[in-house]
Amino acid sequence: MEKVDELGLKDKQIKEGEQRRQIRVAKRMLKKGFSIEDIMDTTELSREEILTLQEKL
Repeated sequence: MEKVDELGLKDKQIKEGEQRRQIRVAKRMLKKGFSIEDIMDTTELSREEILTLQEKL
């Protein structure tokens, strides 16, 4: 059974929300010219994930 936090959100929902936030931050950083390494450090996304986002911008 999944854990539920104090707001009633399940672990999966929290992780999905965190992932969406990381993607939004990475897109902003790419637009501002940050290096892939800095984006990886900040968002914890993989190089491949960031390069995929970069291709879509």
